Amino acid sequence: MAPYILDEAAQPARLTLSGACTVEEAASLHEALARALAASDGVSLDLTAVDYVDVTLVQLLLAVLLAAPGQGKRVELAGEPSAAVRDALRLTGVECSATVMELFGRAGINSCAPDGR
Repeated sequence: MAPYILDEAAQPARLTLSGACTVEEAASLHEALARALAASDGVSLDLTAVDYVDVTLVQLLLAVLLAAPGQGKRVELAGEPSAAVRDALRLTGVECSATVMELFGRAGINSCAPDGR
């Protein structure tokens, strides 16, 4: 199971992920994201300490980014995502998608630039 900390009392709820985020953790990460969205007006994702990512995290991230607005919720980043997260977004071809660019842009990060600036 990927180590994560969910602070449901924060506004928005804060989900901090660390370590490896792979298919083995998909169900627990999905549940944590659902709980975070149910607990508040959105979720703040801290992906700074994620050191390994497979396509599962990318799929979950895109799913929550697409679903949250329809629920009247928001998704934001708490800090700059790790190199592993950025690499996974780049390798899957979604780092320049409008959805990902909007999320990163709200945090002042250019998701399409190699150095994030």
